Amino acid sequence: MRTAPDTSELLRDDFLSLVSLPCRATVNGIRTILEIRRRLPLPLDSYACVLRAVKYWAAQRQVYGNLYTFPNGVCLAIMVARACQFCPVADSGVILRFFFSLYVWWLLRDTRMDPVSIVPKEEDAAIVRVPGMPPPWDAVWDAADLFPVLNPAQPTVNAAHAVGRSGLQLFFKELLRAEQLCASVPLSYSELWKPYNILDEHRFFVGVHISCEHPSLAACEDTINAWKGYVESKLRMLVYSLECVAEVRPFPRPVVDESPREVTRSGVTMHCRSRAFFFGVRNGNKDVARSDVEAAFSEFEFSVTEGTTGKNPFEWDREVMLGPRLSFFSIYDPLTADSPCQALYSACADIMGSAL
Repeated sequence: MRTAPDTSELLRDDFLSLVSLPCRATVNGIRTILEIRRRLPLPLDSYACVLRAVKYWAAQRQVYGNLYTFPNGVCLAIMVARACQFCPVADSGVILRFFFSLYVWWLLRDTRMDPVSIVPKEEDAAIVRVPGMPPPWDAVWDAADLFPVLNPAQPTVNAAHAVGRSGLQLFFKELLRAEQLCASVPLSYSELWKPYNILDEHRFFVGVHISCEHPSLAACEDTINAWKGYVESKLRMLVYSLECVAEVRPFPRPVVDESPREVTRSGVTMHCRSRAFFFGVRNGNKDVARSDVEAAFSEFEFSVTEGTTGKNPFEWDREVMLGPRLSFFSIYDPLTADSPCQALYSACADIMGSAL
């Protein structure tokens, strides 16, 4: 294109055909924002205020992020926009209360779940496949999706496609808690924003540990970040597998599980950095054993290895990028230095302390 497109051009259904394949996903993110804005029946400031509140609530209650099978930011943006369409008032507090009530009702219905969509049905176009983009959501082919939240920009993909059974159950549990708090007058926002502490409800935990060793400190930091990002992108596979044997709740952020240190390998000083990801697991009132989760971890290891082959593989230098390895522990284990249990306790303490 000779000139930058204006809003009307960007919103044309055939606009992506003018964009190079590698850039289509990025451009469609802009189109999604524009679609949401033009379909709001109230001032943008009111919508933005509610969206910030909902994202903050989801982050504080630890039910945010598609890498951990929870709704992501795009999903919440569409959900808030739909709530605004149902309740087009300028009072952000009213819309926030309505948001929680709406989606508690939405998820409690006995009938088959309709997708959350801000596009009127009469405007729905035929299913259009766009090269370089995921296929659009189809009510028949994608009937197994647990929580369809449709992107308003073509192709209308499910923004919540990664939401899993555990993620949806936990998200609903927090919606229900928020709705009950919103029913009180006056609403206690401090209680609504109160950070969730995974240690309050779980006794047993699964840990995924990775590390990096490199003679260059800068290269070590860059490598552990790349390795962390790749492994984190595969964590939902572990959650899906763990769901088959236990109730699972991710701790949705990486944790520094060991202090930065230096070791000597063949006379060379190596800088070491490590990260860990934790998941609370339980089976009612029964104890959970390491043997219960080992098969799920093996499936996760396979997904990590599989992503290093084929088209656009992740470049895994096994001599530098170490892991992933499994840990299984209880909150009753000794809190020794650099133990997984101590790392999780410290991470939870940081979260709870930041809210004071």
